[in-house]
Amino acid sequence: MAWKSKVRQLLLEKSAAENRRIDQRELAAAVNVEENTVSKWMSDEPMRQVRASTVSAFCEYFGVDFWDVVELAPDEEQRKSLSHQMTTDFSAAPVMG
Repeated sequence: MAWKSKVRQLLLEKSAAENRRIDQRELAAAVNVEENTVSKWMSDEPMRQVRASTVSAFCEYFGVDFWDVVELAPDEEQRKSLSHQMTTDFSAAPVMG
């Protein structure tokens, strides 16, 4: 499994709530991480690993819980396996009617 970040959405919501633009540099300073770390978390690309300390820092900054910052996203191999399993399960199901 991979991790998908929700930081981009959280930052947009916080910026709107505070009626100002919060940039990645400000966020990095606030959560005490490098700017490239924030950039990685702002990306739509899934991450293989996440540091608990980084998730915790984002949780504290945004005032949210763990699952508000990240979600599990199956990687491509798992997605294919799940798709195959679903196809197999449905084709073996009895037809009602």
